[in-house]
Amino acid sequence: MSANKHSTAIERNDNRGKLPHSKLEQWLNSLADSLGEVTALEINTAFVEEITSEQFIPWQVYQEIYVISRQQLLQVQIHPSLSDRYLELRRQLELAYILLLIDPHSELYDSQQQAQAKHNLTILSQSNSEWESLPTQLFDPIPNPADQTTSTSLVFNLLHDYHFLRTLRQLGTVKQSLDRQNQILNHKNHHPTIYAQTKIQLDGKIFNRYSQEILAHPQQAEILKLHQNSIFLGEKQWYSLLRVVLNFINKKRKSN
Repeated sequence: MSANKHSTAIERNDNRGKLPHSKLEQWLNSLADSLGEVTALEINTAFVEEITSEQFIPWQVYQEIYVISRQQLLQVQIHPSLSDRYLELRRQLELAYILLLIDPHSELYDSQQQAQAKHNLTILSQSNSEWESLPTQLFDPIPNPADQTTSTSLVFNLLHDYHFLRTLRQLGTVKQSLDRQNQILNHKNHHPTIYAQTKIQLDGKIFNRYSQEILAHPQQAEILKLHQNSIFLGEKQWYSLLRVVLNFINKKRKSN
């Protein structure tokens, strides 16, 4: 079988309950869960040579995390200091599926795999290296040609489970962060400097951080102005989005 909060993404999500009865309710529950994890608005100001898209593609994220192993991390030149955190992604992916296999309310519940799943769960619940020797119960996204149709169909069904998909999205976000850190560690002179950072928490606390490089930067005033404008627009859009979403959820709940 890849900030410290990365290691607890699955454990915090073992509160699934019964499967929703409609796609709308699935979406509302997923949205409510996502809002529950929003604790702060963070705005960073940096200059980059190119802006790349970070679109979430479930199959791609699943495939990238599925193949993670110690050997694979060496092959793709992952910095040694990040290896355990990449492996943690793989553990959590496996754990997310196991939790659905043993949940009677899950569409992925499989009574024939209960014994193996519960055995694996005991080991996967501990973040040590023992889980790496377990045979995976996940489906290979790149199967052998003889079994390609069946395996592809199973992966497709798995990626349509909204509980699993929500976890996969979280793991994908963590992997993007790790990929950026790996690039920085392997190419120390090729990463953008964050000149200013502002974090606004829901409890009203505001944290500002500035890079020392900005003190002597010839465009200091322009950078700070851009950052302040970003704070104003970001905060306005953030609260507007929260208000619209919460109003929408309340109306749907009342109508049901």
